Amino acid sequence: MMNDSDPNVRAHAACTLYHWNQSIDEVTKTLGEVVTCDDQKAVQLSAMYLGDMSRQSETIVPILETALVSADGLSSLYISEALLKHNPEHVDAMFRLTAMMRNKDVQVRWLTAHTLGSVTGKLKPYAIEALRCGLRDIDDQVRCASALSLGGLGETPDIVVAELQFISAHAAPEVRDAANIALECLYEK
Repeated sequence: MMNDSDPNVRAHAACTLYHWNQSIDEVTKTLGEVVTCDDQKAVQLSAMYLGDMSRQSETIVPILETALVSADGLSSLYISEALLKHNPEHVDAMFRLTAMMRNKDVQVRWLTAHTLGSVTGKLKPYAIEALRCGLRDIDDQVRCASALSLGGLGETPDIVVAELQFISAHAAPEVRDAANIALECLYEK
């Protein structure tokens, strides 16, 4: 199955072998090939699997960095997320995610807002700023995801709290609910 013509099959087979602690070098090589192929679903799947392979960070980060260069849309999101799992201070991955908050595709913006909610460390202020922009998105789903992600990040600047309070009083009902949940999370921490 690792040599199947379908890159999705190869990615699933590689992931299975990884979880069985078998042929780790071959698994990494296979996922590295798939993450740069033309099948976007296979790219996303491989990036997700590579992101979870924490024991191989030294080998995987260069593979993901190479894949990020030519990736766009959802594939770029998955690759950036995987890079940040291996290196929470990966500036290029954060730069890509913050840029994706302005993507024309609502699904990309919504998923990016969700992903930014798990950023930690020195890059967290950049995630907060990108999510603040998401609070003003034209799409309510993106606004909700941005608010909830801000709540999940914990400590945020006072301006963010003020923006969430404003939204909780003046936005559409589902966005108000998300802002209220975010505020509850912030007050609990």
